Amino acid sequence: MSHVPWAQGLETAPDSSSVQFILKHEKFQHLREVERFPNSFNPHVPGTLALLKRILSQVIEKHQRSTWIHIGADEVGDGPCQDPRPLPGCQGC
Repeated sequence: MSHVPWAQGLETAPDSSSVQFILKHEKFQHLREVERFPNSFNPHVPGTLALLKRILSQVIEKHQRSTWIHIGADEVGDGPCQDPRPLPGCQGC
């Protein structure tokens, strides 16, 4: 079905933003930013960035014609991080 928009000159943007689907599973609950909410990853937890790279690599592989990927992040608050550990290149975390 993704060929239909391309035929009309439109580009589709694959959606990799449904982290609830991943973080609802017990196996990945430790990667949550806030333990009781499965809507955002905690980038400080070892394994988070590796998992995100795997997910995005799969999306890129399946959607090679796309120049955009929707990553969401609209559920994430704009307040201070829950985790006090600094991230490389992060301002104000």
